[in-house]
Amino acid sequence: MTGTRKALLLGAFLAVGGLTAQPAAASTSPTPVITSLSVTSGPTTGANTVVITGSGFTGMREVDFGEMPATVIGTHTGTKITVEAPSEGEGDVFVTVLGKVFRSLTGNVVRYSYLQPPHVSGVSPSSLPLSGGTVTIAGDHFTNLLAVYAHNDITGVNTAVNVTSASATRIVTVLPPGTGTVEMQVKTLVATSALDGVDSVLFIPAPQITTVYPASDPTAGNTWVLLHGTGFAGRVTSVTFGSVSAPFVVFCPYPATCPPSEPWILTVAPPGNGLVNVQLHGPYGDSAITGADQYWYGPPSVLLVTPSSGSNTLRPLVYIVGYHFLSASAVHFGATAVSTANWSVVNDNVIKVLAAPTGSGTVDVTVTAPGGTSAIVATDRYTYTP
Repeated sequence: MTGTRKALLLGAFLAVGGLTAQPAAASTSPTPVITSLSVTSGPTTGANTVVITGSGFTGMREVDFGEMPATVIGTHTGTKITVEAPSEGEGDVFVTVLGKVFRSLTGNVVRYSYLQPPHVSGVSPSSLPLSGGTVTIAGDHFTNLLAVYAHNDITGVNTAVNVTSASATRIVTVLPPGTGTVEMQVKTLVATSALDGVDSVLFIPAPQITTVYPASDPTAGNTWVLLHGTGFAGRVTSVTFGSVSAPFVVFCPYPATCPPSEPWILTVAPPGNGLVNVQLHGPYGDSAITGADQYWYGPPSVLLVTPSSGSNTLRPLVYIVGYHFLSASAVHFGATAVSTANWSVVNDNVIKVLAAPTGSGTVDVTVTAPGGTSAIVATDRYTYTP
């Protein structure tokens, strides 16, 4: 190639931006400079938002946390970039911005620490009465604790709970009254623990009595008594008649059809007197006192005669209401005994008289059972009308 031809080719190359064009372009592209990070630490799982402040970000091509690229959120400016931190292993990394040509320098101001998020490995106890109580949370990475929440699985609502003590691996908290199931969540400066089932606490209602049979004792004690209701299995540690404890056993007479949470209790009434309430006691509270759990000691008692009057002509059907009627052996209107074919025991609290015997004036209706004869009271009167 002649010297003239070489000169022509070199001139054409330089004319279209050859070797001399690159240094000129680089000299006009500033080096990115990071001055601050909105947060300097986060979980190893990433996904938290970090705002990078500095200069020379116009035309930037990439933001890296160590060797991992971050996801840019929205539109950046020459002085600010918002990113989602990538996941990384535990430890410190440098945050850098790659501009058109140059990458920002590293230094303490752009150091980002990856920390382990809090993790709950278990709770104790895993069940509480409806009134709430103390729960101990076990796990790790509880340092820099901000709050502890009870997460309701049904409503999705997080309720902040009181913390009485805390360390990096153990938190003691007090749950308020509740129902259903909640999951314990730990929030630190790094993150909030995930919901994974091992953090669940179940609120369990106290047992409840719906039937006492028989509901009375004519001999003032040592009578077999059946209790039926809800929540007996695993929730009853003692049975009382009034304030007196009684032996008991929880059982299910028909295992194929009996729900495991609603069996029966067989107990023996201790010696007592008058009207008492039978109560169940256990770790989830005491059964509520209701009319269904009442037990009567001693002789029968007549509380009501209805109707309380009638004529010898009509001889109405009469109901006697009271206590301790199951073993009744006789019914009297005054001194007149009602024939055994004319009355029957409906249950421990009701006797049905098919037709009042004939008589006159006002008489007391009495019931006789193994424990004796009902006392004369104002509520047992029956009046014969013309």
